[in-house]
Amino acid sequence: MEDIGNNEIMQAIQGIANSITDLKTDMNEKFEVVNTKFDAIDEKFEDVNEQFKGINNRLNTISTELLTQSGEIGAIKLSQEVMQHDVTDIKIDIRKLRKDVTNNFVDIKEIETTLGMARQ
Repeated sequence: MEDIGNNEIMQAIQGIANSITDLKTDMNEKFEVVNTKFDAIDEKFEDVNEQFKGINNRLNTISTELLTQSGEIGAIKLSQEVMQHDVTDIKIDIRKLRKDVTNNFVDIKEIETTLGMARQ
């Protein structure tokens, strides 16, 4: 009976050892699957990170372009203000010229009147 008991114990121990080995193999396979998935996720995050770097670079470029355009717009506004002052100065010059021409016509009429009187 002892032989049968020991034999059964040995078979039970062997069964437990086989189960542990099977569990260990199964667990290793599952860890490999999980690690493969983590590697895939890591690669996707690297791709996303690269895309974000590209987006960030593009935003920096756009920001620089906007600052440049803003400076150009400021220069255009300043140029427009200078032109407005020039137009105002030209209008003043035209008024002065009109006044001078009017005064010249008055002077000419006076001269004509004086000459007309002198002829009579």
